Amino acid sequence: MSWTPSEKEIQAVLSLDAPKRYEHWVKKVADQEMIWSLWGENGWALVGDAVGHQLVPVWPHSRYAALCAE
Repeated sequence: MSWTPSEKEIQAVLSLDAPKRYEHWVKKVADQEMIWSLWGENGWALVGDAVGHQLVPVWPHSRYAALCAE
């Protein structure tokens, strides 16, 4: 992995609105060809939407995933 986001970059991305965060995510995933998710003792960490679908959250770097895990 050649890219590691700085704390300043992470804070800037977190302050973006959803469409801009998604644009950032797509660019970084396309550049790095890698995504990150969370795995625990019960399997993949999942979230649910309003109609009951189970979703796997993914991030463009392990530092973003780690923030969500806290």
